[in-house]
Amino acid sequence: DTAGNGGNSCLRPLSLPVGWPGNVQLRDELMEHVTDGSPTLLNAGEKLRAASRDFQHSAREASGNIRTPRYIMMPMSPFRIVLDIVSLAILMWDLTTVPIVIAWELEAEQDILLWGVWISRIYWTIDIPFNFQTAFYQHGHVEVQPLAIARRYLRTWFLVDVAIVIMDWLSMLFTIGGDTSVKVLRLSKLNRLVRLVRVFRMFRLSEVVAQMEEYPSSDAVRALMELFQVFVAIIYLNHLIGCIWYAIGNDRYSDTGAHWIDSPIENSEFTYRQTHPIYQYLTAVHWSMTQMTPGSSQVQPQNSTERFFNVVCLLIGTLFFSSLVSAISGKTMDLKIIKQEQTQKLAKLRRYLNQSNVTPGLAARVTQQVASRLRAPKA
Repeated sequence: DTAGNGGNSCLRPLSLPVGWPGNVQLRDELMEHVTDGSPTLLNAGEKLRAASRDFQHSAREASGNIRTPRYIMMPMSPFRIVLDIVSLAILMWDLTTVPIVIAWELEAEQDILLWGVWISRIYWTIDIPFNFQTAFYQHGHVEVQPLAIARRYLRTWFLVDVAIVIMDWLSMLFTIGGDTSVKVLRLSKLNRLVRLVRVFRMFRLSEVVAQMEEYPSSDAVRALMELFQVFVAIIYLNHLIGCIWYAIGNDRYSDTGAHWIDSPIENSEFTYRQTHPIYQYLTAVHWSMTQMTPGSSQVQPQNSTERFFNVVCLLIGTLFFSSLVSAISGKTMDLKIIKQEQTQKLAKLRRYLNQSNVTPGLAARVTQQVASRLRAPKA
């Protein structure tokens, strides 16, 4: 590198970025449009500038000229992975308990709900500064510049996170101090609004799951995770519909003067309203599952609102059930194909070792090593 340069080393990146051939192609396309004045010149110029920025970033990253601030967390760092797992657990807690609290009009400041509310409130408050310190992937490289990280977070989830956190703490302040009228106002308006807004974290769940899918894992693990996501989606959808079904039945309005929860239980002198909340919840979820699958339930709509919701659920269930069967079948076939490929490779290896007269002890160790490599996570 120093020959012909007077002893001065030639500065160049240690490696070229993955997409550099495409950058050269964009340059050639731009030069073709320069002479004929094509209207696509502006678009080609924008693409070339974006590709040039990626090239320069990759060159600086390869030559070690980019410094990562100490307080910036990499997306695959152990601490970030732990935060993602905790975020997923708390999101599932919020999305599970909030519909129950709203439908059954429970007090969130009692028993286990109190601990869940406080843990969720504190964690999402701490999570805001952590999001300003987490690097992200952009155009194939990791963006570690604090300004770019802050700009991205401010454009995405910052306003939603801050709004929910502020409303959570305001709800807590009204709970701690205030007269009876203030508490009544909180229960009827502010507290319900807080609970409804917290349901918007459902959209944040997809982002957390997408980040966790980027972690290195084997093909079989990825297929199992996708199948697990399908089952979780089924369970949560029935949970949500069941809570809505109970809330509709518990509503005061009825054009017929009847509600499904006032119906008598078969072979019993009690109505559903007189039973324990756990039995009411299980009954509502059972009714919800019968709308998605070819099942039956003793609960029937008793007024126009309940009948309309029943029709909507039947329409959703018609589309959902067919998609569900195809999704589960596809994921199951993926698992079988992956397992079959691994079995075939190990069978060929054992046949080769047997034909080569390899000793049983060595053959067993080689087979175990290959099987371990086949199951190893892929980046």
